[in-house]
Amino acid sequence: MVKVHFEVTDTTTAAKPCPMCTKSDSRPLLKVESGSYNQKDLHMNLCQQCGTAYFTDDDPVDGYDTQDFANDYWYNYVQNGAGISAMLEPIFALKSNPAGSLLDIGCGFGYVPHFWQTMGRGDAIGLEMSAYGRIGAEKLGITVVPEYYAKAEAIKDRRFVYVYSGEVIEHVEDSFKFIKEISTALSDDGILVLTTPSATTLTPTSNKHVVLATLSPGFHYFVSSKSALSDLLTQSGFDHVKVHDSGHRLFAWASRKVLPDIELGFSAWDLYLDYLKILSDNADHHVASGAVYRGMKDSYNLGKFDRADWFYECFKKVTKEGFDLDLGDIKPALDLSRDRKQLDNHLVPS
Repeated sequence: MVKVHFEVTDTTTAAKPCPMCTKSDSRPLLKVESGSYNQKDLHMNLCQQCGTAYFTDDDPVDGYDTQDFANDYWYNYVQNGAGISAMLEPIFALKSNPAGSLLDIGCGFGYVPHFWQTMGRGDAIGLEMSAYGRIGAEKLGITVVPEYYAKAEAIKDRRFVYVYSGEVIEHVEDSFKFIKEISTALSDDGILVLTTPSATTLTPTSNKHVVLATLSPGFHYFVSSKSALSDLLTQSGFDHVKVHDSGHRLFAWASRKVLPDIELGFSAWDLYLDYLKILSDNADHHVASGAVYRGMKDSYNLGKFDRADWFYECFKKVTKEGFDLDLGDIKPALDLSRDRKQLDNHLVPS
């Protein structure tokens, strides 16, 4: 069990500069005890200048690309773990009904490029170094380049109308270099779309599960503040910047031209459910079952009961055909789940 302790006084390399504003004026914020993700205690300071929280330890990030992660993580991710609606939210916020070429930096499994192409928005390419990006390219039928942008020769001369990077910047050590680098992929009137966790969440009174997800010990270098991200984008050459703090996530849109109208808050539920309906027809039963599970749950919560019924019928079918689990007789599935020795989501879906 990972534990987070606020109001600590001990820290390491306290003079380590902030990765967002590069200042060294900080104070101890919290300590994370070692757990299943982080193999050592980690210490986080809060920048007094820009409000960014950042780990002060040497090598605080272990990364994603372990063999177990590559082999097993993607099952959980597609079945239940990936927040597809959260990925699409900053795109849906652009009320201009965006279309044109899109580059997704750190695309993960590739849902955003797949949505973009499937829904007729334009050509889309993803960049992803982790193994589940290569699996996503195969399962979704999209182009995912397994390179960092600076080394992606296949697209070095291309410019994109949209460059999207969701929950990525917190994984890099040099945030300014990252933004300057990926900005070169934008066309002159292109829009950069970013999301990242918000430092607003990191208080002793916040929900402990949200705090832990925000910190993601062993995966994140820092957690930005709204003002720090806004300043970073402005200093990176963008004349028009909008950053919204939802309370646990930051959404940012930046361009050298005037931005279109942005509507905050997720409202395009029918479009999202239409995408899940398309995704439910995927040949891989892990991908398909994850789509119909989300569609069933979200339709029901929205009061769209006809759509929920449709997704439920699909859910019963793919669960039976893909996992040999009968939702009409759930006891064998429960017994299988209780008796298993490990989280083998390729056999028992999450």
